Amino acid sequence: MAGEENILKLSMLEERAKQTEQQLTILNQQIMELQNMSLNLDKLKKSKGKEILANLGRNIFVKTKLVDDNPIVDVGSKVLVKKTTAETKKLIEEQVIEADKLKQQLLEAMASINQELEKLMIEIQTGREKSQGEEK
Repeated sequence: MAGEENILKLSMLEERAKQTEQQLTILNQQIMELQNMSLNLDKLKKSKGKEILANLGRNIFVKTKLVDDNPIVDVGSKVLVKKTTAETKKLIEEQVIEADKLKQQLLEAMASINQELEKLMIEIQTGREKSQGEEK
């Protein structure tokens, strides 16, 4: 009975580990996107008055002439505010810091899950060895 319980716990822990790993993957992608956005802002500043490709979404672009290098930022509730490049980069930097904090929490959770998995695997293995010894 305890063996079945441990196997169920093992399965649940493995599922939690898988979910945490997926969250880490998504978070790493978001951090990379934010960092790329920050780099693109530097390029944008150098492109004022030049023709650029503007992404409309889903890999659809349109040629346009950049008349202003100050980004317009969605600050929540679909409220758009014009910001300077420096202000926008600071906002992105703050988002990266928050994402890094969350990443650290997920890494700690993953370490904890892995410890629980190791402990449970030892318990299962020990239980099997005991039951094999009793059978002889």
